[in-house]
Amino acid sequence: MKRITLLLSALLFCSRYVHAQAQQTISEKKPDALKEQPSFRLFREDENYGYLSRRSEYKKDFWDPVKYIPLNSVHGIFLSLGGQIRPRYEFFRNTKWGETRDDKAGSYSQRIAFYTDLEIGKYVRLYGELYHGHTTRITRPVITEDDDADFHQGFLDMRLPDGDQEKLTLRIGRQEMQYGSLRMISSRETPNIRRSFDAARVMYRRERIKIDAFYGSEVTTSPKAFDNSSFKGTLLWGSYLSLPDKKFKGGDDLYYIGFHSGNSVYNDGKGRENRHSLGVRRYGNIGSVFYFNTEAIYQFGRLYINGKTKNTSAFALEFDYHYRDQRRVKLVKDIGIKFDYTSGDRKYNDDRLQTFNPLYPNPNYFGPLRMMTPMNLMDVHPSVTLQVWKKWEVLADCDWFWRSSLQDGIYIQPRILERRGEIANDRFIGAQPGHTVTGQINRHIDISVESAYFITGAFVKATGLSRNEFYFSNTVSYKF
Repeated sequence: MKRITLLLSALLFCSRYVHAQAQQTISEKKPDALKEQPSFRLFREDENYGYLSRRSEYKKDFWDPVKYIPLNSVHGIFLSLGGQIRPRYEFFRNTKWGETRDDKAGSYSQRIAFYTDLEIGKYVRLYGELYHGHTTRITRPVITEDDDADFHQGFLDMRLPDGDQEKLTLRIGRQEMQYGSLRMISSRETPNIRRSFDAARVMYRRERIKIDAFYGSEVTTSPKAFDNSSFKGTLLWGSYLSLPDKKFKGGDDLYYIGFHSGNSVYNDGKGRENRHSLGVRRYGNIGSVFYFNTEAIYQFGRLYINGKTKNTSAFALEFDYHYRDQRRVKLVKDIGIKFDYTSGDRKYNDDRLQTFNPLYPNPNYFGPLRMMTPMNLMDVHPSVTLQVWKKWEVLADCDWFWRSSLQDGIYIQPRILERRGEIANDRFIGAQPGHTVTGQINRHIDISVESAYFITGAFVKATGLSRNEFYFSNTVSYKF
């Protein structure tokens, strides 16, 4: 793997030089005639390089020869190759408030991804993505960091297009999924190995209307080569509807998600769980300078513990409001305030469970520290974003956390009970100030620098070790 890393690093250096020379030559000949190529997507499977069949209309890129490889004379069948190299440095101090041993001098990690996308006319597509992840971190868990090599994605698309629109697609195989504001199902971008599912999904698209139906199971990450598999004992199914909202120039989402786990752990007990989530989300603009995101989720189901049954009734609320004047270029780009409430169990050791289950949330939902998860939680989260230079931004924020129920504990990512709740009556968990600097060097290279500092509150101090936790990371991403 070290040889592979060195080879790809050398390739990265050469590609930057050739890319710069090509861009300079083009700008000297036709500065205004050529179109900019689209930016790379978070989900690489959403990219389509069929536009390169009209290569003379677009600015050239070093990787163009492998982004569009026609396999027949009429260009109905073509192959695209691509990937990512992402080195990362992280430093933790007092992980889990001092409960876990830290790396003395931080740790290095890397993600190397390579994908192939075979488009067979309008009706069939084959997509595969290979991942390698490595970390020197000794702090556990590292289950999402270390993987010699594995198929992160591998699926077949069968389409029923209507003209130029791909209205109905059946996708079968290993794939990434992400919906809404990332409260319930997210791709987990931050660790080395992103989240994927072995699933079947039907996707319908008509203008701005989107309907998805899915059934599958999360894929577990194992450290050896080609040993990842579906997580035994868990199932995920549901449907997600997105509609345009003309009033607010945004959208309305309605969804149902079903979840089964053979071993769910809560402050009030652990056992086999069936849970159903009903959600509604509205987002959009108010006038020309305000935009918002609101979401409400209700959950019901059962938790089976040693022959006993606990009926589940839980809910979550989110209110996210931002001020952004897009008519002017200013230093202060965005000012936001967010409120979250996720229910907790109201009475310990009874026949009911009110703890909200976020299923597969975004680890960075509450900031770069990736500590808290939205279970039995109230938080207030103000933020400000500064546009410091062209494509460089600085986000400064602070999050305050409280327990929503004094009879329930607190949970950390992804859904792990960290401190029991019935042993203390304190509500305040702590505060987490932080910052994130993001910038783009060019179309291929992105850089981010993050830090966060968790100041422990009364509940953490009353239930065990309570050292303030510090986190810092520096990430470079090269996509091709």
